[in-house]
Parts: sequence; C-alpha cells; structure tokens
Amino acid sequence: MLISIWQMKTSALLLRQLDETLQPLQKLHELQPPPSGWLTAIRHALGMPLRVVAKRLKTTPQGIRYLESSERSGSISIKKLRKMADALEMDLVYYIVPRKTTLQKMLQNRSEHVAKDILTRTARTMSLENQATSEKELKRAIADMSQELQRTRPRFLWD
Repeated sequence: MLISIWQMKTSALLLRQLDETLQPLQKLHELQPPPSGWLTAIRHALGMPLRVVAKRLKTTPQGIRYLESSERSGSISIKKLRKMADALEMDLVYYIVPRKTTLQKMLQNRSEHVAKDILTRTARTMSLENQATSEKELKRAIADMSQELQRTRPRFLWD
C-alpha cells in the first residue's frame, strides 16, 4: 500500500513538472517550417554551399540534397537531422507538446470520458430495473469516479 501511495504522489509530481516544462513551448505550435524545410532554408540563409556541408559530413552534395528532401517529406531520422544541424553549427531541439492543453487536463478529460461511459451504461441498466438516478447524482458520480480513476488507476484510462 505504501508503494502505491508513493507511486501516485510521484506520478502527480511528474505530471506537474512536465506541464511546467512544456508550458512555454505551447507558443511554438504557431511556428511553421519554411516550405523548403529548415535545413535548406538555414543553409541558404547562411550562404553555405552544398559541398561545404557535404565535406563536413563526409558525404556528397547529392547526399545532402537527399537529406534536405527527406526533412521536407518528414522521413529523415532524428539521428541524421542532428548530424545535419551539427554540420550547420546548430543544435537540434526535439520536443513533444500537448495540443493546446496540459497533461493534467488531458488526464482529466480522459478520466471524465471513461467514468461517463461506465456510469452511463450502469445508469441505463438501473433505469431498466426502475432504479434510475437523477442527472445531478449521475454528474456527481462521474466527477467522483473520474478523480478516483486519476488517483488510483491511470493506466486503466488508456486501455
């Protein structure tokens, strides 16, 4: 029991810390890559010829063109993107950000959805047995179950 309480507190702390870390990155949703891709745009802005980048990566100019094309199409690996960034004397910054929300809100929304699904089915069955609950009671039960699921069974929410 002590371990599960520790795990819950650790999980809640991790969620809060990640939300705080990711919060400033939310603004980056608006940032769109140039049509030519970041690699090509930056190389052109610096006036760096293909042969210079190719020499730095010990490859051919055609190889660099292929990497730039791969970036535009979204098929470049992170490892190759990092090497290209390094050749351009830049750093690759990699992040994943929730879509216009927080991790805590995502967890809350998911737990409310699961709780509503479970309790609506239960309420329907009870109604058929002439044991219906009021809408107010159902909403309260959904909120309670949602909080309980978040605290004790977060993995259950995603199955």
